[in-house]
Amino acid sequence: QLWAMVDMMIQSKTIVKRAREADQKQALEQQFAKGAKPLEEAKSTDEQQEQQQPEATTTSQNESINENSENSPSLLTSSSSSSSWWAPFQESMQTRWRIVRQSQTEGNSVTQILADVLAGEYDAKATQVTIDKEIQSAPVVMFSWKTSPSCVKVVEAFALMGISSQIKIVPLDEPWDEGNILRAELGKRVGRTSVPMIFIGGRYVGGFDGGTDEEAPGIQAMSFQGRLRPALEEAGIVFSE
Repeated sequence: QLWAMVDMMIQSKTIVKRAREADQKQALEQQFAKGAKPLEEAKSTDEQQEQQQPEATTTSQNESINENSENSPSLLTSSSSSSSWWAPFQESMQTRWRIVRQSQTEGNSVTQILADVLAGEYDAKATQVTIDKEIQSAPVVMFSWKTSPSCVKVVEAFALMGISSQIKIVPLDEPWDEGNILRAELGKRVGRTSVPMIFIGGRYVGGFDGGTDEEAPGIQAMSFQGRLRPALEEAGIVFSE
């Protein structure tokens, strides 16, 4: 999916470049077509004076071309209409391509590169501060998507344990533009972009049935290992007996 998207970016940049060149060529043709008329009229009405004063006539011709260049509505309209659709699109594609190259340089995985592209350009330091505040705001914090099956399973598991009210859920899909930024930065921090991303006592423990290593294998594995409840209690979660 990533390379298909990259290929689309390259093709889009080529299309936009060719469209811009075509617009410029058409505008110049129209400009000089309009500029040629007054020159022909000047030559036919005062040919003798032109022969006697070639330098003055050349200056007059240049001024005529400049005047038509400055006042030609076709040139202004063409440039304006062209930039109205291709400039923002081209800028967007260039930004995404730059993000892909930067993420590749950092040695990120394909999923992290894709997350970076979806996030776009953002203030990394400010985002890290936001993430730190969220992680420290409750004993258990889960970054999630509402429609993710794994996220739903985590919610159900905590409900069965009777601790739902003590779990803070940070949605990454409401709105998507803000959530994509958080997910990209979280991915760089924990080494995984998949949701849910669960933090117990400020420490990343993985998702539902997967994680990054033995220390963060996901809450399902932690439960089988007898580590989940102790970790929750240590973080401050109170169980009702």
